[in-house]
Amino acid sequence: MAKLKRGIDARAVMMNGDTVFVAGPDRLMLYNPYAEQAFIADGRSGYIAEKVVQRVDTSYFKFNIPASRVALQDESLLVRYGKNKGLDLQALSQKVLAKEPAALEEFFSLRHRFDALTEAYWAQLWELLSLWTDMELHDFIASLETIERKAFVKYITNPDVTFPVVRPLDYYALYYPESYELMMEAD
Repeated sequence: MAKLKRGIDARAVMMNGDTVFVAGPDRLMLYNPYAEQAFIADGRSGYIAEKVVQRVDTSYFKFNIPASRVALQDESLLVRYGKNKGLDLQALSQKVLAKEPAALEEFFSLRHRFDALTEAYWAQLWELLSLWTDMELHDFIASLETIERKAFVKYITNPDVTFPVVRPLDYYALYYPESYELMMEAD
């Protein structure tokens, strides 16, 4: 976690030359120093120089990504790739957004079909999961058979999948405590 260094009032966080958001002196950001990328709770992210931020020893904030940002658009690489594979990912992601457990299970089952777009798939799954409450995720995990449960828990606790959250178990323990207990049992 990071904030702007003392004495710096504001900095634009940029992506492809556009301002994504403005970091003020009290704005808490999840910061990746290797990519010089800052993330805020609504899921927006962009470049900000490491020299203007300082590490803050605090727990993660809970991501609160708007459903409108999570919905897949026609021009999305995942949508186009899915269409080439005969999949309607827009309809499927809408069902996941509507909290349909069978749709989440189906979306998860597609993970091996997106090798060419693994990181885009990870990001979409993470954003979709962030919209589920603790009890909804708990009930979904509880509904899975043992082998599927282990595979799902292993997958969603992988820091590559949950990027930018690099300690996913800590995050789940804070914001998904009921689900976290099931995750620990599945391990």
